[in-house]
Amino acid sequence: MWYGETECGNIIQLKKECGCIIHNEPHWIHMDRLIHKRNKQHLDNAKNKHSLRAVALLETERLKEKEYQFKTRKLVRMFEQ
Repeated sequence: MWYGETECGNIIQLKKECGCIIHNEPHWIHMDRLIHKRNKQHLDNAKNKHSLRAVALLETERLKEKEYQFKTRKLVRMFEQ
């Protein structure tokens, strides 16, 4: 199960909000994991500075989405237990 700590220090359960059958965590966490894994593969295959820049841009977009999800839920951190 996934939990988040809110700005005021409360611990809340982060519930699954979709009907997907391939994961049990909230959809945004699942997608963040998939995108991070894909970006890591791109990084491992990067051959020049242009490839590295492309991976950096992909990671920037992923982290912007994660920041949005945190702000929407007023989270300061999340963790799995």
